[in-house]
Amino acid sequence: MSNSKSVVTCQYQDYLVLKNYSKRTIDTYSRFTRDFLDYCSDHRGLSLSFEDYARKYLLSLQARGCSWSTINGNYSAIKILCVKVLKKEWKVDHLPRPKSIKNLPRILSQKEIIRLIESPRSFKHRTIIMLMYVTGLRISEVLHLKLSDIDSDRKEIFVNQGKGHKDRMVQVPSKLLDLLRQYYKVYQPKVYLFEGRGKTTRRYSAGSINKILSRTREKCKIAKTISPHTLRHCYATHHLECGTDLVFLKEQLGHTNIRTTAKYIHLCRERHRHVNHPIDQLTIKIL
Repeated sequence: MSNSKSVVTCQYQDYLVLKNYSKRTIDTYSRFTRDFLDYCSDHRGLSLSFEDYARKYLLSLQARGCSWSTINGNYSAIKILCVKVLKKEWKVDHLPRPKSIKNLPRILSQKEIIRLIESPRSFKHRTIIMLMYVTGLRISEVLHLKLSDIDSDRKEIFVNQGKGHKDRMVQVPSKLLDLLRQYYKVYQPKVYLFEGRGKTTRRYSAGSINKILSRTREKCKIAKTISPHTLRHCYATHHLECGTDLVFLKEQLGHTNIRTTAKYIHLCRERHRHVNHPIDQLTIKIL
């Protein structure tokens, strides 16, 4: 830890940029790393090894009640600092990665989805919610969606550099295309499908979409927590309940591993409803 903090931070950011990490990941990991280096500076009197500082810092995060995802993100950020920037050994046995917590997301029923889409007074807000549910796009993908990305003839939306820097094509039903045509006539967007107010070509903000969902949820009196990602979960679950092929759905969602897509099978009530247990076919006399 002899390198100055500013030099190490610059080297760290340079490494993430050269590795082509997303801006969001670079900002998050850089913040985690600065917090860790501040912790080391505040406790430099302990004269510990890098490994011991890392262990104590991660334990302090756990003691503060930080979520698994936060601790895991810090773990990844500090490991990159250790191995790639400071060229030190990272002993996994001494610094195990936190075990993940597997929570199933809450899913809205199709009736709740209808209420959610129909409730906003603004046509623009209804269109945003409709598009997120019908396509399953991530919020960042919705915000970066350009008019040129919509192919009406092929009924597809081109997702440019989605998560993991991957391009993909998402199929779009005619019902959504008809809605988008009406939306275009009303709002006349210039570059991005969803733009801010006035004669600007700036993208709509994530905060605005979160506020739309929060207000609409309250208006609909839906008790479940709703976020943009909730609509993505609903898209996947409702598709599987309708019999959509798992491999096709994996490609539409942009998942790298099919196991990520398969988790939605656990949320499919309709599938479970039509499962016949083998015991029902057997005649067994016990009593």
